[in-house]
Amino acid sequence: MLNDRAEATAIHQCFAGQSPPLTAVKGVSGHLIGGSGALEALPGLLCADRGVVPAIANTLGSPEAELVDVVIGRRRAITRGPVLSNSFGFGGGRNACLVLMPPG
Repeated sequence: MLNDRAEATAIHQCFAGQSPPLTAVKGVSGHLIGGSGALEALPGLLCADRGVVPAIANTLGSPEAELVDVVIGRRRAITRGPVLSNSFGFGGGRNACLVLMPPG
C-alpha cells in the first residue's frame, strides 16, 4: 500500500496533476517480482497500438484516485500513441519507466 501511494505521488508530480489514465496487470497476474516489468510492457504496447486502456481487474476503487487517473470499472479509449510503462520495485532504487510507441 505504501508503494502504491509513492507511485501515485510520483506520477502526480511528474505530470503536474494531469495524470494520464492508469491501469495495472497485477490484478490478473499477481506480482511476478523480477518478471513484472517484462510482462507489464506487453499490455502497454497493446494499449499504444489499439488506443484503449483496460480497467484494473478485481478493483472497485483506489485511494490513489485522488492523485492519479485510475481506470476502474470499464476500459477507456485513448488516442493511439506512446504509453508509459512504469516498473517500481520493492525498496528504493529499483525503478524503471519505458516510453513505448505503437508499431508503424
